[in-house]
Formats: sequence, C-alpha cells, structure tokens
Amino acid sequence: MPWKNGKMVANTTASPQARSVTAGPNGSFPVGTAKNARLAVSGAARSYNAGNISKATEKTIQSKARAQLGKFNGGSATATGRK
Repeated sequence: MPWKNGKMVANTTASPQARSVTAGPNGSFPVGTAKNARLAVSGAARSYNAGNISKATEKTIQSKARAQLGKFNGGSATATGRK
C-alpha cells in the first residue's frame, strides 16, 4: 500500500465508475474491471458451493460478470479473458 503523510492509505487505482458496477446482491460482486469480473465468475461458484447463495443467484452473477467481460474483451465473454 502507498504511504501518504506517514500513514498507509488504500490503493485506489480503479475509477469510481469501475467500483460502482456490481453483479451480486447489495453490490457484493464488483465487476467494473476485467479482473473483478473474472473473480466474480469464480467467486459466485465458490459461494454457491459453500451454500451462501442459490443456484439462480450464482447464474445471475456469472451472467452479469460475463457480459462485462464481453465489453472489456471486444465481445469475448470467456471467464479467462481469452478468445
């Protein structure tokens, strides 16, 4: 983390717009960047397998995250970001 005035401050490299795009309930899965969208796809599967969310919620999160990935990757909606 970077330092400012002798104190550690949060790294805020993502734009506020990137942080505001979410796929989960109550903003639980941010998808404003390609990295966050990929993490949301796998995180939704982990949350479902742990019993924290329903299958429908998992599919909704993955669908929204893959749609965002398509925007970042020029139309490719794969979880890995590869075409």
